[in-house]
This record gives sequence, C-alpha cells and structure tokens, in this order.
Amino acid sequence: MNDHLRIAMITTWNTRCGIAEYSKSLTEALAGLGHEIDILASYPVRPVPEKSDGAEVHRWFYTGWHQERGVDLAKALRVLQERETQVIHLQYQNFIYAPPFLSALHSLAQVAPLVVTFHDPLLPPGFPHADCQAGIFHTEETAALIGWGKRKRVIPIGIYNWPDENREAARERLQISSRHVLCSLGLGRTDHRSVLQAMQGLHDRYPDLFYVIIAPPDLYNRTHELAVDLGLGENFRYLNHFPPNEEIVNYLHAADIAVFYYGEFGISGVCSAASRLGIAGRRPVILSDVKLMRDLPDSLKVPYGSIPALQERLVELFENPGAVDTALQIQEQLIRQYDWDLTAAAHVQLYLEVLNS
Repeated sequence: MNDHLRIAMITTWNTRCGIAEYSKSLTEALAGLGHEIDILASYPVRPVPEKSDGAEVHRWFYTGWHQERGVDLAKALRVLQERETQVIHLQYQNFIYAPPFLSALHSLAQVAPLVVTFHDPLLPPGFPHADCQAGIFHTEETAALIGWGKRKRVIPIGIYNWPDENREAARERLQISSRHVLCSLGLGRTDHRSVLQAMQGLHDRYPDLFYVIIAPPDLYNRTHELAVDLGLGENFRYLNHFPPNEEIVNYLHAADIAVFYYGEFGISGVCSAASRLGIAGRRPVILSDVKLMRDLPDSLKVPYGSIPALQERLVELFENPGAVDTALQIQEQLIRQYDWDLTAAAHVQLYLEVLNS
C-alpha cells in the first residue's frame, strides 16, 4: 500500500467551531506529511469573514441547525470518485450532524473505508456503527462511554510546537504596557466573572494587572459591564472576533499566565482544545479541575469555585520563578508528546491498518 494517501475529511470548515479548528490543525499536519486532503464540508452557519475556501473544499451538507435543507449526496460521491479517495475521515460531534447527513454515510462508506473521530460520546440511535471501520477517541473514557467494540485508537488532541517569542517584544507590538498580564481564549467557556473578581482582590498588589480576553462577541457587553463595576474597566482588552492562531499566539506570548478557568461542562468524555493552544504558548497555564480538563495534569489545575485558590495560584506564578519553571517543564513534555506531527502520524498508521485489513 502506497503511504501517500488521498483522504477526504468530513467536517465543519471556516466557521466559528472547535471542530473546524481541530480539523484545520490535523489537515495541515497530514498535508505536511505528504498526504492529499479534500475537505467535504458543511455549509457554514457562522462563517468567519476573513477565511475563504480553496479548491479542495467541497460543501455538501447542512448541520443540525438547518437539517431540513438536506445533503447533496451526489456531489460528495462525485468528489470521492473523481479524487480516487482512499480513506474517509469524519470528525464527529453530536449536535453538528443531523439525521439526513447520517443516512448518507452508508453510501459514502461504499466508496472508501470510513474512520470516525468521536469528539464526544453522545451518539443518536441512528448513528451508522456498521459503516465505520475504525474509531478514534481522545481518551479511553470516551471510548468506554460509547461502548466501542471495533477497531479503535486513542489519539489525544494535538499541541502546536510553536517557537517562543520574547515577552517584551510581543507586548510592545501589541501595545500592552502592563508588567502583569493574563490571557484567556476559546469559545467562551472561561468563567471571566470569576477571573475578574480574582483580579479585583489582587488589584492593590498588582495595580497594572491586565487581562486579555479572546471570546465570542456575544459575551462582550456583560464582561465589559462587570469589569467596569469592579473598577477594572481599564484593565482588560476584549478581542470579540475570531482570530487566527497567528494572532492568538502573539497574545499568549505577551502574557505571563494563560487562564482556562472553566466551570463544569457537564458532559464526560469531552476534551478542551483551547487549553492546548494555551500550553503551546509556552507560558504557565492555570486550568480548573473539571471534566473537560480531566486528561491534563492535575498539577496545572486549581479547584473551580474557589476564588482565593485562583488568586493564590496567580500570585505564585507571578512571584515564584520555581513554580513557573515547574509548570513549563510539565507543559514542554506535553508539547513533545502531543506534537501535531506525531498526532498526524498516528492517524496515518491507523488509516494504513484499515486499508491493509
């Protein structure tokens, strides 16, 4: 079997969606290993204006929000056949894929073997188990919750091995003058209220404490109002667009600490991709001890719901170089272990196993 593979990735794409961002990272890594990737994508519900589709992107289905519009199965089959696709890889998350889409998978699986990454364990009764040749899970917990009995591989979410940048140079470029900088990012799961309350309690100690928040636009008004009420109206910057990774890493490099203080998500078997971007920024991260972070080291976590505990960890990372070094050593090991190139190579190994079986 030729190790140069032609892969069709079924996913959301160029939209404000964690699955789309994960798929982009994996696709770039697979292409970097020399494989050809076609994107069989959904029509975007919340498109990102600055992102455009290339020739390899073929939109053919609607997500769960517009399931009544159906799927263009003929288009998807035509792409698979014209491109002589060898492996179809579905990036699955429960609420994205509607019944009309799931019904179409059987026809696609007749063209090439179907591999599925399960980003959560919530499968509807109509999920086509029989058409799946292999399952990929980010943790053993997710596989156990689904009760997957077929070929499987546990492949955690990848972490970028970005080069570090001088903190002061990043701050100068971003016009941040503070000496104590926090950064949060993601799709809005960070409890910004608690972080701002922790900042208020530390304001006398660090009057210049500054918080960069990268989150959806709909959270801006209440976050701004709370910051003003707490006397921190000049102590934060809110990026209310959907920045590319190149912009996100600039802010991570400008920060002293990346904060992922999540409340309980409520669903087991789901992992945080945003926190891995934080780890890749090579600044100490603060995580909360919730299900979404279960697969990451406990030594990087604080108990959720205790603002004094969050404040204590912030002070430790601002004032104790040994604590910073310890956190960064742990994070460097994670970067080496889950480098996106290694993650992509693990996918290729599974693809080849399926094709050779």
